[in-house]
Amino acid sequence: MHVLLSLVLVTGLAAQGSRPSKSGPSVLGSWIGHIGTPAGKIRVVFHLKKTAKGFAGTLDSPDQQAFGIAMDRVEIQGRKLKLAIQRLGIRYEGKLDPKSGKIVGTFHQAGDLRLILRPLRGKIEKPPRPQEPKPPFPYRVEEVRFESAPGVRLAGSLTLPKGAGPFPALVLVTGSGPQDRNESLMGHKPFLVLADALTRRGIAVLRYDDRGVGKSTGKFAAATTQDFAVDALAAVSYLKGRKEIDPKKIGICGHSEGGLVAPICAAKSKDVAFMILLAGPAVSGAEILKAQGRKILRVKGVPEFMVEAISRSNAQAYDLILKEDSLPALRKKLKPILEKAWKMTPRGKKEDFVAKQTRMLLSPWFRAFVRFDPRPYLAKLDRPILVLNGSKDVQVLAEQNLPVFRKLLARNKDATIIELPGLNHLFQTCKTGDLGEYGKIEETMAPKVLKTIGDWILARFGK
Repeated sequence: MHVLLSLVLVTGLAAQGSRPSKSGPSVLGSWIGHIGTPAGKIRVVFHLKKTAKGFAGTLDSPDQQAFGIAMDRVEIQGRKLKLAIQRLGIRYEGKLDPKSGKIVGTFHQAGDLRLILRPLRGKIEKPPRPQEPKPPFPYRVEEVRFESAPGVRLAGSLTLPKGAGPFPALVLVTGSGPQDRNESLMGHKPFLVLADALTRRGIAVLRYDDRGVGKSTGKFAAATTQDFAVDALAAVSYLKGRKEIDPKKIGICGHSEGGLVAPICAAKSKDVAFMILLAGPAVSGAEILKAQGRKILRVKGVPEFMVEAISRSNAQAYDLILKEDSLPALRKKLKPILEKAWKMTPRGKKEDFVAKQTRMLLSPWFRAFVRFDPRPYLAKLDRPILVLNGSKDVQVLAEQNLPVFRKLLARNKDATIIELPGLNHLFQTCKTGDLGEYGKIEETMAPKVLKTIGDWILARFGK
Protein backbone atom coordinates (compact mmCIF):
# COMPACT_ATOMS: atom_id res chain seq x y z
CA MET A 1 0.00 0.00 0.00
CA HIS A 2 1.07 3.54 -0.58
CA VAL A 3 2.15 5.31 2.59
CA LEU A 4 0.19 8.57 2.88
CA LEU A 5 2.49 11.50 2.15
CA SER A 6 2.19 14.69 4.15
CA LEU A 7 1.07 16.43 0.98
CA VAL A 8 -1.80 14.61 -0.77
CA LEU A 9 -2.67 15.94 -4.19
CA VAL A 10 -4.44 15.20 -7.49
CA THR A 11 -3.26 15.32 -11.09
CA GLY A 12 -3.31 18.00 -13.84
CA LEU A 13 -0.97 19.91 -16.23
CA ALA A 14 2.22 21.99 -15.82
CA ALA A 15 2.38 25.80 -15.81
CA GLN A 16 4.72 28.59 -16.91
CA GLY A 17 6.94 30.80 -14.74
CA SER A 18 6.46 34.38 -13.52
CA ARG A 19 7.80 37.84 -14.21
CA PRO A 20 8.44 40.50 -11.57
CA SER A 21 6.04 43.43 -11.40
CA LYS A 22 7.21 46.65 -13.05
CA SER A 23 6.00 48.60 -10.04
CA GLY A 24 8.36 46.80 -7.65
CA PRO A 25 8.41 43.51 -5.78
CA SER A 26 5.10 41.66 -5.93
CA VAL A 27 3.86 38.33 -4.60
CA LEU A 28 1.92 37.78 -7.82
CA GLY A 29 3.29 35.26 -10.28
CA SER A 30 4.69 31.75 -9.85
CA TRP A 31 6.83 30.64 -6.91
CA ILE A 32 8.67 27.42 -6.14
CA GLY A 33 9.93 25.86 -2.90
CA HIS A 34 10.57 22.48 -1.25
CA ILE A 35 8.89 20.68 1.64
CA GLY A 36 9.75 17.43 3.37
CA THR A 37 7.54 14.31 3.18
CA PRO A 38 8.04 10.65 4.14
CA ALA A 39 9.21 10.14 0.55
CA GLY A 40 11.81 12.91 0.73
CA LYS A 41 11.77 16.53 -0.42
CA ILE A 42 9.20 17.47 -3.03
CA ARG A 43 8.75 20.67 -5.01
CA VAL A 44 5.76 22.91 -4.36
CA VAL A 45 4.71 25.63 -6.80
CA PHE A 46 2.23 28.45 -6.13
CA HIS A 47 0.65 30.39 -9.01
CA LEU A 48 -0.91 33.67 -7.86
CA LYS A 49 -2.79 36.18 -10.01
CA LYS A 50 -5.11 39.16 -9.78
CA THR A 51 -8.71 38.77 -11.00
CA ALA A 52 -11.71 41.05 -11.38
CA LYS A 53 -12.97 39.84 -7.99
CA GLY A 54 -9.65 39.97 -6.14
CA PHE A 55 -6.96 37.28 -6.20
CA ALA A 56 -6.82 33.62 -7.20
CA GLY A 57 -4.24 30.87 -7.04
CA THR A 58 -3.37 27.27 -7.78
CA LEU A 59 -0.86 24.82 -6.35
CA ASP A 60 1.36 22.30 -8.16
CA SER A 61 3.37 19.38 -6.81
CA PRO A 62 5.45 18.40 -9.86
CA ASP A 63 7.14 15.44 -8.17
CA GLN A 64 3.72 13.93 -7.50
CA GLN A 65 2.53 14.84 -11.00
CA ALA A 66 -0.13 17.06 -9.42
CA PHE A 67 -0.94 20.40 -11.02
CA GLY A 68 -3.54 23.14 -11.02
CA ILE A 69 -5.13 22.54 -7.60
CA ALA A 70 -7.39 25.51 -6.93
CA MET A 71 -6.96 27.48 -3.72
CA ASP A 72 -10.01 28.30 -1.60
CA ARG A 73 -8.44 31.38 -0.07
CA VAL A 74 -5.94 33.89 -1.45
CA GLU A 75 -5.38 37.00 0.67
CA ILE A 76 -2.69 39.47 -0.39
CA GLN A 77 -1.92 42.65 1.50
CA GLY A 78 1.18 44.33 0.15
CA ARG A 79 4.02 41.87 0.66
CA LYS A 80 2.05 39.53 2.92
CA LEU A 81 -0.05 36.62 1.76
CA LYS A 82 -2.32 33.94 3.23
CA LEU A 83 -3.30 30.90 1.16
CA ALA A 84 -5.52 27.90 1.90
CA ILE A 85 -6.77 24.68 0.30
CA GLN A 86 -9.31 23.54 2.85
CA ARG A 87 -10.09 20.08 1.42
CA LEU A 88 -6.42 19.13 1.80
CA GLY A 89 -5.93 20.87 5.14
CA ILE A 90 -3.26 23.12 3.62
CA ARG A 91 -2.47 26.69 4.71
CA TYR A 92 0.47 28.94 3.91
CA GLU A 93 1.38 32.30 5.41
CA GLY A 94 4.36 34.24 4.16
CA LYS A 95 5.95 37.60 3.51
CA LEU A 96 8.02 38.79 0.57
CA ASP A 97 11.55 39.89 1.46
CA PRO A 98 12.32 42.69 -1.03
CA LYS A 99 16.09 42.28 -0.62
CA SER A 100 16.30 38.57 -1.43
CA GLY A 101 13.24 38.51 -3.66
CA LYS A 102 11.99 35.43 -1.79
CA ILE A 103 8.81 34.73 0.16
CA VAL A 104 9.57 33.45 3.66
CA GLY A 105 6.74 31.68 5.43
CA THR A 106 5.19 28.63 7.05
CA PHE A 107 3.41 25.72 5.39
CA HIS A 108 0.73 24.13 7.58
CA GLN A 109 -0.59 20.60 7.10
CA ALA A 110 -0.86 18.53 10.30
CA GLY A 111 2.19 20.49 11.40
CA ASP A 112 4.26 23.55 10.57
CA LEU A 113 7.07 23.54 8.02
CA ARG A 114 9.27 26.48 7.07
CA LEU A 115 8.79 27.06 3.35
CA ILE A 116 10.88 29.58 1.43
CA LEU A 117 9.65 30.38 -2.07
CA ARG A 118 11.65 31.84 -4.93
CA PRO A 119 10.36 33.05 -8.30
CA LEU A 120 9.84 30.22 -10.77
CA ARG A 121 11.74 30.85 -13.98
CA GLY A 122 10.72 28.99 -17.09
CA LYS A 123 9.00 25.65 -17.13
CA ILE A 124 8.93 22.69 -14.74
CA GLU A 125 10.52 19.79 -16.57
CA LYS A 126 9.01 16.37 -15.99
CA PRO A 127 11.47 13.66 -14.88
CA PRO A 128 12.42 11.16 -17.59
CA ARG A 129 10.22 8.06 -17.72
CA PRO A 130 11.68 6.04 -20.61
CA GLN A 131 9.25 3.11 -20.23
CA GLU A 132 6.12 5.23 -20.62
CA PRO A 133 4.58 4.19 -23.97
CA LYS A 134 3.80 6.77 -26.63
CA PRO A 135 1.31 6.51 -29.51
CA PRO A 136 0.80 5.20 -32.07
CA PHE A 137 0.19 1.88 -30.31
CA PRO A 138 0.14 -1.55 -32.01
CA TYR A 139 -3.23 -2.24 -30.34
CA ARG A 140 -6.60 -0.60 -29.77
CA VAL A 141 -7.30 1.73 -26.84
CA GLU A 142 -10.91 2.38 -25.81
CA GLU A 143 -12.29 4.79 -23.23
CA VAL A 144 -14.95 2.76 -21.39
CA ARG A 145 -17.50 3.25 -18.62
CA PHE A 146 -19.35 0.66 -16.55
CA GLU A 147 -21.69 0.59 -13.57
CA SER A 148 -20.68 -0.62 -10.12
CA ALA A 149 -22.51 0.04 -6.83
CA PRO A 150 -25.40 2.56 -6.77
CA GLY A 151 -24.01 6.00 -7.54
CA VAL A 152 -20.70 4.60 -8.76
CA ARG A 153 -19.91 4.68 -12.48
CA LEU A 154 -16.34 3.75 -13.26
CA ALA A 155 -14.31 5.12 -16.16
CA GLY A 156 -11.26 3.44 -17.57
CA SER A 157 -9.14 2.38 -20.51
CA LEU A 158 -9.46 -0.98 -22.25
CA THR A 159 -6.50 -2.02 -24.38
CA LEU A 160 -7.27 -4.72 -26.94
CA PRO A 161 -4.74 -6.63 -29.06
CA LYS A 162 -5.15 -6.51 -32.81
CA GLY A 163 -7.45 -9.15 -34.21
CA ALA A 164 -10.89 -10.50 -33.42
CA GLY A 165 -10.03 -12.46 -30.30
CA PRO A 166 -11.39 -13.72 -28.02
CA PHE A 167 -8.45 -12.72 -25.81
CA PRO A 168 -7.49 -13.48 -22.23
CA ALA A 169 -8.03 -10.38 -20.12
CA LEU A 170 -6.72 -8.80 -16.96
CA VAL A 171 -8.34 -6.24 -14.64
CA LEU A 172 -5.82 -4.02 -12.83
CA VAL A 173 -6.66 -2.95 -9.26
CA THR A 174 -4.73 -0.11 -7.61
CA GLY A 175 -3.18 0.18 -4.18
CA SER A 176 -4.39 2.27 -1.25
CA GLY A 177 -5.25 5.93 -1.54
CA PRO A 178 -7.14 7.62 -4.38
CA GLN A 179 -5.55 6.41 -7.60
CA ASP A 180 -6.19 7.05 -11.26
CA ARG A 181 -6.29 4.29 -13.86
CA ASN A 182 -2.53 4.46 -14.39
CA GLU A 183 -1.81 4.22 -10.65
CA SER A 184 0.15 7.46 -11.09
CA LEU A 185 2.71 8.10 -8.37
CA MET A 186 5.79 10.32 -8.25
CA GLY A 187 5.71 10.82 -12.00
CA HIS A 188 5.38 7.10 -12.73
CA LYS A 189 2.43 5.34 -14.36
CA PRO A 190 2.94 1.66 -13.48
CA PHE A 191 -0.41 0.43 -14.77
CA LEU A 192 0.05 2.20 -18.11
CA VAL A 193 3.42 0.49 -18.54
CA LEU A 194 2.03 -2.90 -17.47
CA ALA A 195 -1.04 -2.66 -19.70
CA ASP A 196 1.11 -1.73 -22.68
CA ALA A 197 3.53 -4.61 -22.15
CA LEU A 198 0.77 -7.21 -21.79
CA THR A 199 -1.45 -6.00 -24.62
CA ARG A 200 1.51 -6.08 -27.01
CA ARG A 201 1.68 -9.81 -26.19
CA GLY A 202 -1.99 -10.54 -26.85
CA ILE A 203 -3.60 -9.91 -23.45
CA ALA A 204 -6.46 -7.43 -23.10
CA VAL A 205 -6.18 -5.14 -20.07
CA LEU A 206 -8.79 -3.02 -18.29
CA ARG A 207 -7.59 -0.34 -15.89
CA TYR A 208 -9.90 2.23 -14.33
CA ASP A 209 -9.99 5.32 -12.12
CA ASP A 210 -10.88 4.55 -8.51
CA ARG A 211 -14.40 5.57 -7.50
CA GLY A 212 -14.47 9.33 -6.95
CA VAL A 213 -11.20 9.81 -8.84
CA GLY A 214 -10.65 11.15 -12.35
CA LYS A 215 -13.67 10.41 -14.52
CA SER A 216 -15.21 7.86 -12.12
CA THR A 217 -18.13 8.89 -9.92
CA GLY A 218 -18.79 7.96 -6.29
CA LYS A 219 -17.18 8.87 -2.98
CA PHE A 220 -13.71 7.51 -2.39
CA ALA A 221 -13.43 8.67 1.23
CA ALA A 222 -16.40 6.56 2.33
CA ALA A 223 -15.15 3.35 0.67
CA THR A 224 -13.35 0.34 2.16
CA THR A 225 -11.48 -2.61 0.67
CA GLN A 226 -14.78 -4.50 0.39
CA ASP A 227 -16.21 -1.67 -1.71
CA PHE A 228 -13.20 -1.76 -4.00
CA ALA A 229 -13.86 -5.48 -4.48
CA VAL A 230 -17.36 -4.60 -5.70
CA ASP A 231 -15.79 -2.25 -8.24
CA ALA A 232 -13.30 -4.87 -9.43
CA LEU A 233 -16.07 -7.43 -9.93
CA ALA A 234 -18.01 -4.82 -11.91
CA ALA A 235 -14.96 -4.57 -14.18
CA VAL A 236 -14.91 -8.37 -14.59
CA SER A 237 -18.62 -8.35 -15.40
CA TYR A 238 -18.07 -5.64 -18.00
CA LEU A 239 -15.35 -7.67 -19.70
CA LYS A 240 -17.59 -10.75 -19.79
CA GLY A 241 -19.97 -8.80 -21.99
CA ARG A 242 -17.32 -7.91 -24.56
CA LYS A 243 -17.20 -10.19 -27.59
CA GLU A 244 -13.42 -9.67 -27.89
CA ILE A 245 -12.83 -11.22 -24.44
CA ASP A 246 -12.81 -14.92 -23.56
CA PRO A 247 -15.17 -15.03 -20.53
CA LYS A 248 -13.34 -18.04 -19.09
CA LYS A 249 -9.96 -16.30 -19.13
CA ILE A 250 -10.52 -13.14 -17.08
CA GLY A 251 -8.17 -12.49 -14.16
CA ILE A 252 -7.49 -9.77 -11.60
CA CYS A 253 -4.08 -8.25 -10.92
CA GLY A 254 -3.96 -6.28 -7.68
CA HIS A 255 -1.08 -4.15 -6.47
CA SER A 256 -0.60 -3.59 -2.73
CA GLU A 257 -4.12 -3.15 -1.29
CA GLY A 258 -5.33 -4.39 -4.67
CA GLY A 259 -3.73 -7.67 -3.61
CA LEU A 260 -6.40 -7.86 -0.89
CA VAL A 261 -9.16 -7.07 -3.36
CA ALA A 262 -8.36 -9.94 -5.76
CA PRO A 263 -8.87 -12.82 -3.26
CA ILE A 264 -12.12 -11.24 -2.04
CA CYS A 265 -13.35 -11.15 -5.64
CA ALA A 266 -12.31 -14.75 -6.25
CA ALA A 267 -14.22 -15.85 -3.15
CA LYS A 268 -17.36 -14.09 -4.38
CA SER A 269 -17.28 -15.05 -8.06
CA LYS A 270 -16.16 -17.96 -10.21
CA ASP A 271 -15.85 -15.48 -13.06
CA VAL A 272 -12.36 -14.67 -11.74
CA ALA A 273 -10.27 -17.30 -13.51
CA PHE A 274 -6.90 -16.34 -12.03
CA MET A 275 -5.14 -13.83 -9.81
CA ILE A 276 -1.85 -11.95 -9.76
CA LEU A 277 -0.83 -10.32 -6.48
CA LEU A 278 1.85 -7.65 -6.76
CA ALA A 279 3.15 -6.87 -3.26
CA GLY A 280 -0.14 -8.11 -1.85
CA PRO A 281 -0.49 -8.71 1.91
CA ALA A 282 -0.88 -12.19 3.37
CA VAL A 283 -1.39 -10.94 6.93
CA SER A 284 -3.73 -8.47 8.62
CA GLY A 285 -3.57 -4.73 8.08
CA ALA A 286 -2.40 -4.20 11.65
CA GLU A 287 0.50 -6.61 11.12
CA ILE A 288 1.40 -4.96 7.81
CA LEU A 289 1.46 -1.47 9.33
CA LYS A 290 3.53 -2.47 12.35
CA ALA A 291 6.23 -4.12 10.21
CA GLN A 292 6.06 -1.40 7.58
CA GLY A 293 6.58 1.38 10.10
CA ARG A 294 9.69 -0.21 11.58
CA LYS A 295 11.20 -0.99 8.19
CA ILE A 296 10.66 2.49 6.76
CA LEU A 297 12.25 4.14 9.81
CA ARG A 298 15.26 1.81 9.78
CA VAL A 299 15.87 2.26 6.06
CA LYS A 300 15.86 6.02 6.65
CA GLY A 301 18.54 5.59 9.31
CA VAL A 302 16.42 6.65 12.29
CA PRO A 303 18.16 5.76 15.60
CA GLU A 304 16.96 2.44 16.99
CA PHE A 305 15.66 3.93 20.24
CA MET A 306 13.41 6.22 18.18
CA VAL A 307 12.32 3.32 15.97
CA GLU A 308 11.24 1.39 19.05
CA ALA A 309 9.47 4.35 20.66
CA ILE A 310 7.55 5.30 17.52
CA SER A 311 6.70 1.67 16.78
CA ARG A 312 5.30 1.15 20.27
CA SER A 313 3.13 4.23 19.90
CA ASN A 314 1.85 3.10 16.50
CA ALA A 315 1.15 -0.41 17.79
CA GLN A 316 -0.89 0.98 20.67
CA ALA A 317 -3.08 2.89 18.23
CA TYR A 318 -3.57 -0.10 15.91
CA ASP A 319 -4.35 -2.45 18.80
CA LEU A 320 -6.96 -0.02 20.10
CA ILE A 321 -8.66 0.00 16.71
CA LEU A 322 -8.72 -3.80 16.77
CA LYS A 323 -10.34 -3.95 20.20
CA GLU A 324 -12.61 -0.92 20.44
CA ASP A 325 -15.81 -0.63 18.39
CA SER A 326 -17.17 2.59 19.90
CA LEU A 327 -15.97 5.66 18.00
CA PRO A 328 -16.36 8.06 20.97
CA ALA A 329 -14.43 5.68 23.22
CA LEU A 330 -11.78 5.14 20.55
CA ARG A 331 -11.37 8.87 20.07
CA LYS A 332 -10.92 9.38 23.81
CA LYS A 333 -8.41 6.54 24.20
CA LEU A 334 -6.37 7.59 21.16
CA LYS A 335 -5.82 11.14 22.42
CA PRO A 336 -3.09 10.41 25.02
CA ILE A 337 -1.32 8.07 22.58
CA LEU A 338 -1.24 10.74 19.88
CA GLU A 339 -0.19 13.47 22.29
CA LYS A 340 2.75 11.30 23.33
CA ALA A 341 3.57 10.64 19.66
CA TRP A 342 3.60 14.39 18.97
CA LYS A 343 6.19 14.91 21.72
CA MET A 344 8.60 12.53 19.95
CA THR A 345 8.72 14.70 16.83
CA PRO A 346 6.98 17.99 17.75
CA ARG A 347 5.92 19.79 14.59
CA GLY A 348 3.26 22.46 14.61
CA LYS A 349 0.49 22.68 17.16
CA LYS A 350 -0.21 19.57 19.20
CA GLU A 351 -3.96 20.05 18.80
CA ASP A 352 -3.69 20.16 14.99
CA PHE A 353 -1.54 17.02 14.93
CA VAL A 354 -3.89 15.08 17.20
CA ALA A 355 -6.98 16.18 15.26
CA LYS A 356 -5.57 15.20 11.85
CA GLN A 357 -4.22 11.85 13.04
CA THR A 358 -7.51 11.07 14.76
CA ARG A 359 -9.46 11.76 11.56
CA MET A 360 -7.17 9.44 9.62
CA LEU A 361 -7.23 6.63 12.21
CA LEU A 362 -11.02 6.77 12.58
CA SER A 363 -11.77 6.89 8.85
CA PRO A 364 -13.89 3.96 7.58
CA TRP A 365 -11.13 2.76 5.28
CA PHE A 366 -8.35 2.81 7.88
CA ARG A 367 -10.35 1.04 10.57
CA ALA A 368 -11.46 -1.62 8.10
CA PHE A 369 -7.93 -2.04 6.76
CA VAL A 370 -6.37 -2.49 10.20
CA ARG A 371 -8.93 -5.19 11.00
CA PHE A 372 -8.94 -7.02 7.68
CA ASP A 373 -7.17 -10.38 7.57
CA PRO A 374 -6.82 -12.02 4.13
CA ARG A 375 -5.85 -15.46 5.46
CA PRO A 376 -9.35 -17.01 5.32
CA TYR A 377 -9.71 -15.92 1.69
CA LEU A 378 -6.26 -17.08 0.63
CA ALA A 379 -6.64 -20.51 2.25
CA LYS A 380 -9.66 -21.27 0.07
CA LEU A 381 -8.18 -20.22 -3.27
CA ASP A 382 -8.31 -23.04 -5.81
CA ARG A 383 -7.50 -21.10 -8.97
CA PRO A 384 -4.15 -20.22 -10.55
CA ILE A 385 -2.34 -17.50 -8.61
CA LEU A 386 0.93 -15.66 -9.11
CA VAL A 387 2.43 -13.87 -6.10
CA LEU A 388 5.32 -11.42 -6.62
CA ASN A 389 7.17 -9.41 -3.97
CA GLY A 390 10.34 -7.34 -4.17
CA SER A 391 13.09 -8.19 -1.70
CA LYS A 392 13.54 -4.49 -0.90
CA ASP A 393 9.86 -3.66 -0.46
CA VAL A 394 9.56 -1.62 2.76
CA GLN A 395 5.76 -1.33 2.63
CA VAL A 396 4.71 -4.96 2.21
CA LEU A 397 7.70 -6.93 3.44
CA ALA A 398 8.64 -10.08 1.53
CA GLU A 399 10.04 -11.72 4.67
CA GLN A 400 6.76 -11.16 6.50
CA ASN A 401 4.31 -12.15 3.77
CA LEU A 402 5.81 -14.73 1.41
CA PRO A 403 6.21 -17.49 4.06
CA VAL A 404 2.53 -17.03 4.93
CA PHE A 405 1.55 -17.24 1.26
CA ARG A 406 3.52 -20.47 0.89
CA LYS A 407 1.75 -22.00 3.86
CA LEU A 408 -1.76 -20.86 2.93
CA LEU A 409 -1.44 -21.81 -0.75
CA ALA A 410 0.26 -25.17 -0.15
CA ARG A 411 -2.83 -27.07 -1.35
CA ASN A 412 -3.32 -24.90 -4.42
CA LYS A 413 -2.16 -26.91 -7.44
CA ASP A 414 -1.16 -23.82 -9.41
CA ALA A 415 0.37 -21.29 -7.02
CA THR A 416 3.57 -19.53 -8.06
CA ILE A 417 5.31 -17.45 -5.39
CA ILE A 418 8.42 -15.46 -6.32
CA GLU A 419 10.65 -13.06 -4.40
CA LEU A 420 12.36 -10.69 -6.82
CA PRO A 421 15.82 -9.54 -5.68
CA GLY A 422 16.58 -5.82 -5.59
CA LEU A 423 13.05 -4.55 -6.28
CA ASN A 424 10.98 -2.14 -4.19
CA HIS A 425 7.23 -1.80 -3.56
CA LEU A 426 6.68 -0.39 -7.06
CA PHE A 427 8.83 -3.19 -8.54
CA GLN A 428 11.58 -0.79 -9.54
CA THR A 429 15.24 -1.76 -9.41
CA CYS A 430 16.45 0.18 -6.37
CA LYS A 431 19.23 0.65 -3.83
CA THR A 432 17.45 0.62 -0.48
CA GLY A 433 13.69 0.49 -1.10
CA ASP A 434 13.18 3.84 0.65
CA LEU A 435 10.11 5.77 -0.46
CA GLY A 436 12.30 8.72 -1.39
CA GLU A 437 13.80 6.68 -4.24
CA TYR A 438 10.50 6.16 -6.08
CA GLY A 439 10.46 9.46 -7.94
CA LYS A 440 14.23 9.54 -8.50
CA ILE A 441 14.37 6.17 -10.28
CA GLU A 442 13.75 6.46 -14.03
CA GLU A 443 12.55 2.86 -14.33
CA THR A 444 8.80 2.51 -13.75
CA MET A 445 8.62 -1.28 -13.53
CA ALA A 446 11.49 -3.73 -13.95
CA PRO A 447 11.37 -5.50 -17.35
CA LYS A 448 11.73 -8.89 -15.65
CA VAL A 449 8.46 -8.26 -13.80
CA LEU A 450 6.63 -7.40 -17.01
CA LYS A 451 8.02 -10.53 -18.66
CA THR A 452 7.23 -12.78 -15.69
CA ILE A 453 3.59 -11.67 -15.60
CA GLY A 454 3.12 -12.03 -19.35
CA ASP A 455 4.81 -15.44 -19.50
CA TRP A 456 2.74 -16.75 -16.59
CA ILE A 457 -0.59 -15.68 -18.11
CA LEU A 458 0.17 -16.93 -21.61
CA ALA A 459 1.43 -20.30 -20.34
CA ARG A 460 -2.01 -20.93 -18.84
CA PHE A 461 -4.46 -18.89 -20.87
CA GLY A 462 -2.78 -18.19 -24.21
CA LYS A 463 -4.29 -19.54 -27.39
